Amino acid sequence: MRRVPSAMGTRCPPRPDPNAPAERMSTGWRGKRQTHLIPREPPMIVVGIIAVCVVLALLAFLVPRLSRHPERGTQRTLGVGSRAGGKAPGILGRIFSKPFRSSSKAVSHSGSAGRRARGRLPF
Repeated sequence: MRRVPSAMGTRCPPRPDPNAPAERMSTGWRGKRQTHLIPREPPMIVVGIIAVCVVLALLAFLVPRLSRHPERGTQRTLGVGSRAGGKAPGILGRIFSKPFRSSSKAVSHSGSAGRRARGRLPF
């Protein structure tokens, strides 16, 4: 008796959905595994930090004295995240706390840049 191959073994693998949220997508055909990165939206935390920096720079430019309190509050909040991430063991602690440290630096630089620009104005 002769065996007939099943339909599952003779078909090509299904093509991936181009709208899938995956980070990598296979574009190969018949076993060739070629991957390329799909462009994604920036993470919302990055957009949030940029928005906070812009608001702080504008606030520091318009009312320099009143901008220090929101700047310090933002730095305090980011410091909590940095300390929490730093409790991970070894190099993971540095990796997890780095985004919070760099965001805190960005907040500090944007506030000081707004106050510096206000101080350079002639009036």
